[in-house]
Amino acid sequence: MPFGPVAWSQVAKYKEPRSINFVSVGMFLLLAAVIYGGWKFGPPYYRARQVDKVLDEIKRDAGRFVVDTGDPREGAILQQLRREVLELGVDEGTLQIYFALDHKSLNVKFTEIIEHPIGDPMEWEFHRKQKIVPVGR
Repeated sequence: MPFGPVAWSQVAKYKEPRSINFVSVGMFLLLAAVIYGGWKFGPPYYRARQVDKVLDEIKRDAGRFVVDTGDPREGAILQQLRREVLELGVDEGTLQIYFALDHKSLNVKFTEIIEHPIGDPMEWEFHRKQKIVPVGR
């Protein structure tokens, strides 16, 4: 038996690799799961981020005055927030918009229902909250 790198490579006989094996099937299933997750869970997550942006804009309006129970400006801010959140595509039946009891934060709660081809629909509950900082105080 000859020695050296050339001689050993001539002796070794390797099988031709299969084009489909457990690793390639596993990688395909992983890729399919990532694509499915992005398709189903991406839009609700993006919608929640958009609600955060709307809350951030409206909290500035709420910070211009001290919010007391019964203040007419409180109702106007809640109506404006409701209108803008509904424009984003949030379901009106699950939407809750309110000031915290101490009137120091503005809250939006809503539920996204995610349908799957197999099994029961999944409910994903979002609770978005922005602290209100009084302006000029």
